[in-house]
Amino acid sequence: MKCFSLAALDERSHASQFGVGADVANCYWSGTAPFCAGNCQDKTECGTSACGDGACCITGYKKYCCYGACP
Repeated sequence: MKCFSLAALDERSHASQFGVGADVANCYWSGTAPFCAGNCQDKTECGTSACGDGACCITGYKKYCCYGACP
């Protein structure tokens, strides 16, 4: 399930877009810069970003994954 997708955002913007502050215990960013290959496996994919939780990807994307519904 994909709730929404974003390209690159500044850190404050994607934190609020993905509800990071509200549901940080149930959600996480998958993928490590600079060569990102984010994958939520059996979790819910709630977003996509080149920068996700900080450092930006040169290749690939980070995925914002949650253990239940998207925040």
